[in-house]
Amino acid sequence: VPELGLIKNCRDAEDHVYGAQENYEVELARGVWLGLYRAGLTLLMPWLLAMAALALLVQFLVVLVVLVLALGALVGGVLFPRWQGLRWLAELAEADESSIARLFGRSQLVLSYALLGPATTPLALLFELTTLRHLRGPMLAFLVSRPVITGVGTVDRQGRFGLAEKAPAVRRRMRRTISPKGRPIFDTGNLLKQAVAPMSLHLAPLFGLYRRRQRLQLGFGDSNAAQWAEYLKVATTALVLDMAEAGWLEDVPRVRRPIRALHRLVSDPTLEARVAVRGGDPKTALELQRVYLDRADAFVRDAPAASLEAREVVALWRRVVEALEARRFDELFGRVDWITKRTLLEECRGAGGGDVLKTLDLRYHELGDGYLARLEARGLAPVLVAEEEVERAVRRPPEDSPAFFRGALIRKQAGSRVQLRVSWEGAVIGGRL
Repeated sequence: VPELGLIKNCRDAEDHVYGAQENYEVELARGVWLGLYRAGLTLLMPWLLAMAALALLVQFLVVLVVLVLALGALVGGVLFPRWQGLRWLAELAEADESSIARLFGRSQLVLSYALLGPATTPLALLFELTTLRHLRGPMLAFLVSRPVITGVGTVDRQGRFGLAEKAPAVRRRMRRTISPKGRPIFDTGNLLKQAVAPMSLHLAPLFGLYRRRQRLQLGFGDSNAAQWAEYLKVATTALVLDMAEAGWLEDVPRVRRPIRALHRLVSDPTLEARVAVRGGDPKTALELQRVYLDRADAFVRDAPAASLEAREVVALWRRVVEALEARRFDELFGRVDWITKRTLLEECRGAGGGDVLKTLDLRYHELGDGYLARLEARGLAPVLVAEEEVERAVRRPPEDSPAFFRGALIRKQAGSRVQLRVSWEGAVIGGRL
């Protein structure tokens, strides 16, 4: 029996894309744009509530029809045992729970997309017109060039090597539909799900959309295996977000056609590809990263009380960019995923065809016994987080996180008979929030 392995990546052997979402807390909008967003949300509120009511009614009718048909099949099977038209209903009535669950699951999925589309499309358009405007422009050049540091590398079906797994599947800057096909850079899917929460009889998430600060999802990044790359991905992005919110990035290069630029940059492991920017000469991914790195260095030095971690992030960022600029790839082996993977692939290129290379590509990401894990065990890939810290984090979240307070509340009420309901948004104790 083949062993079952777990893989932490974003693209399978058939080029299906899935996986990683990054989450950051940001201002959704500012000034007049925040006012326009809230006004638009208020105008859409009756429509969203009406669609939720319609969805609940349709689901109730579907369940009612299925129950009536199933009951009719049972009665009809007794009265008219030879009528073949009732056989499938009788089989459904006698089916096991998993079969019925699959049937209802498919029906609910079809109904959900049929109802969610009209409900969420106007809201998605509102998000695109009014939200994240102070972040999208200043950050896009950083994000489309970021895979030179944070990409995990991939081998496609033609045997070509690219810097990133997920970026080639990105189609939009912002999400316009709840369907997974419209993969964006700035993913508002979590906000769209809040808007349709009344379909599950939850109103609090819908009204939570009025908050100024919300969770921003980035939907184009890879699932890193190397700890260095994972750390730099999150830390540099958080630092750039801070700079954007502080107004430090108003004059950075603005990439023309950012989706096309992203695809061009991740398809070129030579790092020579250039993309058009407004009001300037075309730039490589490294030149764009250098702009943000230099700005981050000045931002941290100018801060009245910059943290040691912020200075460390800038130092690591500079070390990687300078090594890439000088093409000293050996210095980044075990630290940058796409370089590490490409080195392993080149060593095995003569051992077989595309299937062998793709197997190596996937095994690189295997948890526990993957190739990157073996490099870590041999000291060839630096480990930033000790095993003991990982075990502790599994059981104890950061003390300033909602997860910590949820856990503390559950432990405190564990021995009592008071009713406790806990969700992502809050907790209800004995009927009180």
